Amino acid sequence: MRILRYFSIFFVLGYAAWYFYAGDKPYQSISGQTMGTYYNVKIRTRKEDNMLPQKIRQRLDELNREMSVFDSESEISRLNNAKAGEWIDLSPEMSKVMKDSAKIWRLSGGAFDPTVGRLVDLWGFGASVPKKAPSEAEIKEVLKYTGFDKLKFADGYSRVKKSNDNIYINLSAIAKGYGVDRIAKLLEDEGYTDFVVEIGGEGVAGIVPEGISRVFRMQGAKRVV
Repeated sequence: MRILRYFSIFFVLGYAAWYFYAGDKPYQSISGQTMGTYYNVKIRTRKEDNMLPQKIRQRLDELNREMSVFDSESEISRLNNAKAGEWIDLSPEMSKVMKDSAKIWRLSGGAFDPTVGRLVDLWGFGASVPKKAPSEAEIKEVLKYTGFDKLKFADGYSRVKKSNDNIYINLSAIAKGYGVDRIAKLLEDEGYTDFVVEIGGEGVAGIVPEGISRVFRMQGAKRVV
């Protein structure tokens, strides 16, 4: 009986040690600023990768150079500064976002519209900050340049031209969601499965493999948005 008692004690201690090491993994948190807002990444892992924050920052910098209206040299800023009728070649990433934007614009009956950039600025939520609330006349004026159908695409959304110089695109309603997907893909490629990525309120969560006991579990997909 004494041997059985000792065995039971060692078994319990061994299980507790295993659970502490394998079952209660620490979290790694990475945060910063991007696209005029904040990002937060939280990963449940014992894997140590001191380069991961830099990899995430690099991926977000790429996104900024493509879609941030706060970067005067970004791809979207160059498009906003283009003249009417001038064909602009789009990067593969921008092409995908524009194609998805066109689809959502159609499905929403125009409720989703990235060409509201001038309205966004007018109300103080964009790159420029007004000194006062806009007048009705100012709103009516910028509405003349609003409408995704005022953009013309060619070659599978790889090229675009504006029908008016004043059309101004703001991708904030879709770029942050696209960004969390890109960071989630980066984490998956690095071998992480248990994580949460958030950029300016848009989020995506990785899913732990089946069979691992968790107090909380999101089910039904490898990734939950």
